[in-house]
Amino acid sequence: MSFVFKTHFMNHTHYSSERGFTLTELIISVGVLLVLVLYGALLFRGEQAKARDAERIADMRTAQAAFAVLYNETNSYQDAAVGCNTIADPLSSCALASYLPGLTALEDPGRFTYRVIELPDSTGYRIEFVLERGYDGLPAGIHYLTPIGLQ
Repeated sequence: MSFVFKTHFMNHTHYSSERGFTLTELIISVGVLLVLVLYGALLFRGEQAKARDAERIADMRTAQAAFAVLYNETNSYQDAAVGCNTIADPLSSCALASYLPGLTALEDPGRFTYRVIELPDSTGYRIEFVLERGYDGLPAGIHYLTPIGLQ
């Protein structure tokens, strides 16, 4: 029994002195690495979408503040329609910059557009925006900014 163990041990020592990976080990290692890289890329992409959604919500709250300032000064939203006088015009074309500086720079951070769906008039307005993944209690999809808030 001792002799068989010794022979096996000696053979094992001989094989373990060879260096390098077998082809199977190399393929498995590369496969695991690719899965981890893919998972990281997908996670990063999802976080980017969340960041864009957060920026969209912040932009809509900024626009809402500008409309509120306009309404407090004029008792109407109609003055905002000076630049955006057609349905589907971008929000940045509306004349809100004088009420909140920098508002003309409001543009969707992704591939969508903030669009005027209901022209500003004496009682209201409606701005469309899209969330990619959902944020702040709002699910992914089309949403609206109105005088009563984000919907």
